[in-house]
Amino acid sequence: SIGATMQLKVPEDPAIREQGRQEVNSISIHIRMPDGSEQTLQVDQGQTVEYVRAYLHEHCGLPFSSSTLTFQARQLLDPMSLVDCGVSDNCNLTCTVQSAADGGDM
Repeated sequence: SIGATMQLKVPEDPAIREQGRQEVNSISIHIRMPDGSEQTLQVDQGQTVEYVRAYLHEHCGLPFSSSTLTFQARQLLDPMSLVDCGVSDNCNLTCTVQSAADGGDM
């Protein structure tokens, strides 16, 4: 069967959970939307790309499954955090939506 689930164990002790994490920084990111408008989001730099896409789906009505975020001409992958992708305060990202006609996965 396709779609094996990964079980991630989170340590009970918050001090262990936070080890290796930079202190949480709230950043502003500017996202150029498919229609040319710009959205500015206040997010935690540790948030994932998937979180930002889900936010855009919920608040801007973009289709989650066919939207992608790019930063400095690189497509950002869902499980990566913004900080892992090099995104910092006041960075500009681009959101694109692939239409079904372009052969996007549904």
